[in-house]
Amino acid sequence: MAHSATCRTALVAFIAVTVARCGGSSGGPQAPSTPAPTPTPTPEPAGTVRWVGATLPAGSTVEVAPMLVIGQQAPQLSFTAAVALRSSLDGALVRAWVRTDAQRCMGGGQARVDFQAGVERGIAPASMSHPGSGMSLCALPYTTTHVEFEVFDVSTQRAILEVRFPAAYHFVAE
Repeated sequence: MAHSATCRTALVAFIAVTVARCGGSSGGPQAPSTPAPTPTPTPEPAGTVRWVGATLPAGSTVEVAPMLVIGQQAPQLSFTAAVALRSSLDGALVRAWVRTDAQRCMGGGQARVDFQAGVERGIAPASMSHPGSGMSLCALPYTTTHVEFEVFDVSTQRAILEVRFPAAYHFVAE
């Protein structure tokens, strides 16, 4: 019996040393570890937009008048913002849009705006009117959920910055 106890003790010691040297797992062979994927960096925005104000407070009911042959206009509503871009840009178009979650309803713009890199510039786009050719009108009455400021690079025909602010407006026929 003493010999049997000595053999068991030696066997247990042998197993303990083997397990310690082989990774400490008794669950069988281990798969090689794979490195975690490297996250793709999120590109920095082209700039910042700071809400300055509106001619009507959020939550207002806005009467909409017909515009020319087709369209809508709400001349009593416009927005102001302060925009700073990371890079200089000459001749930009800056637009403010009232929109639902799904689409732009009306907008106003300020053309030929020059930006110096890192310098904040006050923007006061024109009052709200039809969003432009090829864009559908929001059917009256409607409620918008956001005001969106967009900086559009005219030379590349691309929006380079779009920032939304929560702001509900209720649009009704005049």
